[in-house]
Amino acid sequence: MKYCPKCGSEVKNNTKFCQKCGAKFPETNSYPTVGYCSYCGSNTPPGVTKCPKCGKYLDEEANDNHSVAIVIGYIFSFLVPLAAIVAGFYLVTQKNEDVHKHGVIIFIISIVVVFISYLYFANVL
Repeated sequence: MKYCPKCGSEVKNNTKFCQKCGAKFPETNSYPTVGYCSYCGSNTPPGVTKCPKCGKYLDEEANDNHSVAIVIGYIFSFLVPLAAIVAGFYLVTQKNEDVHKHGVIIFIISIVVVFISYLYFANVL
């Protein structure tokens, strides 16, 4: 199948203009292939990581929001900061941008809590 490089609609192999948007095709007959979103079925342009229509990641692993790990990470940030640092590193390595951001926040909170605890116990002892 060949697709219009501008709007992504399906075109015939020997056409020079898109029937939908009117874009002129290059003479080399090199049309970009378009992927499909497995969630909503819409065409996706080449090189994108998220579907422009539904917002889901095209890589199904990236759609896992790791909510349990995020909640445990935030709780451990204050109770067991060293374990939260490990949880933060785990979340940072995930493909989902939102999960990655939570991992960074958990990691920073844990480092601050460890630093404050060190200052407190250094002055107490």
